[in-house]
Amino acid sequence: MAPRKAEPRTKLVSVTFTEDEYEAVKKAALMTDRSLAALVRWAAIKYLREVELLPSGEIAKEEIGDEKLV
Repeated sequence: MAPRKAEPRTKLVSVTFTEDEYEAVKKAALMTDRSLAALVRWAAIKYLREVELLPSGEIAKEEIGDEKLV
């Protein structure tokens, strides 16, 4: 399991799925050994990184590493 990040989660979002969408998310959560909420959060963050609305994990790690060197 991945270590928790220091940044706290401050907002909640409620989503509504069709029955088919819910069953697909439920099946994917079981396949990846994640909770439904964790899977939806991971997928949303992955999508936001793909469309460049969030920095990618690797770039963020490099920036943090550079800041420590200064």
